[in-house]
Formats: sequence, C-alpha cells, structure tokens
Amino acid sequence: MKIRFLAALVLLSSIAITIPSAVFSQPKTGANTFSSGFWQPQAQVNPKEPIKITVLNQSGVRVNYAFGRNASGILPPNGTTNFTAGSINQVQDIVNVNIYSPEELAFDYSTDPRQNQLFVRVRLADNPANEDRSVYIDETGRVYSF
Repeated sequence: MKIRFLAALVLLSSIAITIPSAVFSQPKTGANTFSSGFWQPQAQVNPKEPIKITVLNQSGVRVNYAFGRNASGILPPNGTTNFTAGSINQVQDIVNVNIYSPEELAFDYSTDPRQNQLFVRVRLADNPANEDRSVYIDETGRVYSF
C-alpha cells in the first residue's frame, strides 16, 4: 500500500512540475511582446508571406553562413547574400540562419514591410557577452538573435 501511495505521489509531483513550465514557455501574443529578460524580439516580419532575408557582412572578416539544409557558404567582408524563406504556417517552417566566425559577431536588424524583407547587418561584437550566432524567426514572425 505504501508503494502505491509513493508511486502516486511521485507521478503527481512530476505532472505538477512539468505542466506549468510548458504553459509558461509559450510565446506571448499581441502587439506588446516585450518582457524583461535576455531573449527579446529584434524585428518583426509577416510570417504569412514569403520572407526575403539579406545578410550584409560589415564585420571586416570572413563569416560562414548556413540557411536550411542546402544553402551554406562563406561571406567575404562587405559581401552580401540573399535568401528567401517560405511562409511560416506551422512550427516546422520556423526559419533559422546560422552566421558564425572565430570572431565574436553581433547583428543589427532593419525591415522593409512592403517587401516583407529582413536586413541583417553583421558586425564585430563590442562585448563577447553580446555575441550573436543565429537569426531565428518564429511562427509569429518575430526575429530573434542568439
């Protein structure tokens, strides 16, 4: 009898711990998406239309990039590359562009809402704590760096 009680207690405790963390990790919806914390949206695009992404390397060093499984390469200093991501209709369509180098990099963003275009300017990071390595566009069109 004690074993059943102990097993039930462990099961209920596991459920009580797991459910709130899944609920609290869901993205915020609505116009005001800022909340205090480390990982904040940097830009917004329309996820219902194809997204044009332009990467401009102003870091002064060569950087590697990878977009999806097929497009990857090296971007020279002052070089530019363009990608087109399809619309994001489900979680599997989330966009991830990796941009990396032995140097610490930081990204600056701007958008052209009429063209649904995201511009990513790559520069050297002034502080290693501010290093970026990936551009991530979630299912709501919010753009993050990490």
